[in-house]
Amino acid sequence: MVQVDPRRVLVRGVVIIAITLVLGLVSRFLLPFGTFAYHLLDMDGERSVPAVVSGGLLLAGGLVVFVVAPPALLYRLLGIGLVFSAFDEVLAIHEHLQRFTGVNWIKLYLPVFAACIVVGVLLLRRLRTEAPRAIPLFVAGSACWVLAQGFEWLEWRGTDDAQPGYLPMMFAEETLEDLGSLLILVVVLVVGRTVATPRVEGGAGR
Repeated sequence: MVQVDPRRVLVRGVVIIAITLVLGLVSRFLLPFGTFAYHLLDMDGERSVPAVVSGGLLLAGGLVVFVVAPPALLYRLLGIGLVFSAFDEVLAIHEHLQRFTGVNWIKLYLPVFAACIVVGVLLLRRLRTEAPRAIPLFVAGSACWVLAQGFEWLEWRGTDDAQPGYLPMMFAEETLEDLGSLLILVVVLVVGRTVATPRVEGGAGR
């Protein structure tokens, strides 16, 4: 199996996220509101370039889990969660559910968040023995996502009206989500490399 250097993925991912942020800033501050270009580059828009980038990072992480991670239930759950999140990000499933039910999507997703916490804690315990080097990345990625959801709540506070400070909080939220997704992707790559290395060495010694 061809192994990908996690460090290169991290660097290139950061560059892509930075470019996405710049495009989002251009959309909000330089392009006329309501135009095609504005919506295409809007970081808080549906079916926009930033949404595709966010979904792409999540989908890449989910698919990589099934390719390089050990075939354990925890990793499978992580992969399924990332793939679902990718479609949710691009198609804005949570926002459609909020409009349909009239209930804030964060409240609707509370059971999902609880399940993520449980899986995250169990994965953290597994990483301690399987890939200790990935622990700081996993913690940082998880923290990025938690902070992003905090900003999401502050932007709207359970209403349909943007709150004071919405714009900087939105940019922070979207950027933190992308960074969190990238870091989780790198974690999976590190796990795959760490788990595969002993097998290669063992085969060479026979």
